[in-house]
Amino acid sequence: VDVVGLLTTITETFSRVSMHGVREAILDAQAAAVGLPLAKVRIPFPCPNSIYEARMAEVTRRLRERSVTHVASGISSSRMSGPIGKKRCARAG
Repeated sequence: VDVVGLLTTITETFSRVSMHGVREAILDAQAAAVGLPLAKVRIPFPCPNSIYEARMAEVTRRLRERSVTHVASGISSSRMSGPIGKKRCARAG
């Protein structure tokens, strides 16, 4: 497995990782510490599914342009894991 980057959602209102509440500055430091580029998907709070899916589809398109073929998820949210998440990923390409 060749890990080429990190991906997360950030709430526009709070500037925090949407799933864990980590401040964006801490996230930036963590990404720098591991030496990987960080893609941030900014979403509103609360975030309707239509906006979430549109923004994730855009980042997925950009990843495909870089020849990225797989994305691993470290969350247990139904948005990205399980059958619902798999369908969303399939729609995004």
